[in-house]
Amino acid sequence: MSEILKSFVSSITSFSEKEIEEFTQKLKPISLKKNEHFIEQGEVCQKVGFVTKGIVRNYYLSSKEEEVTYCLTFPNHFVNAFSSYVSGQPTRESIHAITDVELLILYKRDFEVFIKKDKRWQDFYTRLTEGAYIKLEEYIFMMNMESAEKRYEDLVKNYPDYIKHIPLKYLSSYLGITQRHLSRIRKNIF
Repeated sequence: MSEILKSFVSSITSFSEKEIEEFTQKLKPISLKKNEHFIEQGEVCQKVGFVTKGIVRNYYLSSKEEEVTYCLTFPNHFVNAFSSYVSGQPTRESIHAITDVELLILYKRDFEVFIKKDKRWQDFYTRLTEGAYIKLEEYIFMMNMESAEKRYEDLVKNYPDYIKHIPLKYLSSYLGITQRHLSRIRKNIF
């Protein structure tokens, strides 16, 4: 299991090594090839993934049937279709592998066993949900408060090794601009 994930789990509360080991035994490693989906629109999300390698994107279809990327997930971060996971309703989004991806998966049914057994796992779940909310809020603020140039510069600064692997159509969609505008920004920055 990823040492970063182990560290995150143990930082939430005082789990023993045995408790963390029990948790990690429920994690299932999976691989997605480039362009495969973690989940597709219309499915009910029953899993949480921890990305250990690669990049995934969350997107939805606009009223014009265009894909709109609203989330990019890089290694050492969690991914899922959160509203579907919580509500048990079919998701309106899809999660797609931009590159070959490796994840550690925890199924909801297994997570619920941990939560019922020990309140500290509920605290862990709360931290995950808070993290998902914060990530979405940061995206909303970024889209409404920052220029496209600043949004792109922040991505380059924070994820320099990954940006080059994201196709321009996904990157421009995530930034809320056209591919032409993104090309101009990239030309001005580099």
